[in-house]
Amino acid sequence: MSQLLKVTGLILNTMPIGENDKRLVMLTKEKGKINAFAKGSRKSNSSLLGISQTFTIGEFLLYKGKSSYSVSQGNIIESFYNLRNDIEKLSYGLYFNEFVDYITDEEMETYDIMVILYKSLLELTKDVLSHELIKCIFELKLLSISGLTPQVINCVGHGCDHSINNQIYFSPSQGGLLCKAHSQLVKDAIPIDESTRYTMQYILSANTNKLYTFKTSDTITKNLSKVLDRYIAYHIDYSFKTLKFINNLDNPY
Repeated sequence: MSQLLKVTGLILNTMPIGENDKRLVMLTKEKGKINAFAKGSRKSNSSLLGISQTFTIGEFLLYKGKSSYSVSQGNIIESFYNLRNDIEKLSYGLYFNEFVDYITDEEMETYDIMVILYKSLLELTKDVLSHELIKCIFELKLLSISGLTPQVINCVGHGCDHSINNQIYFSPSQGGLLCKAHSQLVKDAIPIDESTRYTMQYILSANTNKLYTFKTSDTITKNLSKVLDRYIAYHIDYSFKTLKFINNLDNPY
């Protein structure tokens, strides 16, 4: 008989299997990222109906078969129900989940990522910060954890000792900041201001509890979003479907 395993997990996405079942992709505190089957969870009277929804955080009792986990029962800790009632919040939340799903591998240690994802989803429900700023903070922190931290202190140009306090550029292909002289040597240099650079430095250095404790102007948020969109497009060879939907919401015509 298979041994039961209790885990705390967050469901990234679900896929229908057959008429009544689901496959769940989950981040768990104990086992990292796993796939688990929730048998009968699509039935209206199933005890697993609520616990097997995207975004749900809960305590899951699993048993492991030869090649996969199955959910025996679960207890909901947080459902993020409010995200489902707002198309924009839902879209950003699904993008966060898709981003995490892409950058993680099965059984990879994901606790830090899970905490940031949880706090980012929670922030979407509060209506305090703009969704675009939450997205920028989430992306930059996750890029750092994934080993794709941009250089936001000094010019990344070879042998450069020029000051970049007055004229600052960011190059996705070079992986960070450039002084004016080195910016002229690349084709993708984006001019940014000191406030945008400082915001990036703060996000990268802040601990998780401090990530969502500040606001920026719309201009800084737009600049930061532009930098990160281009940086991600250059370094991650994947087209996020949910991001396309968000962009269509922001620019419907």
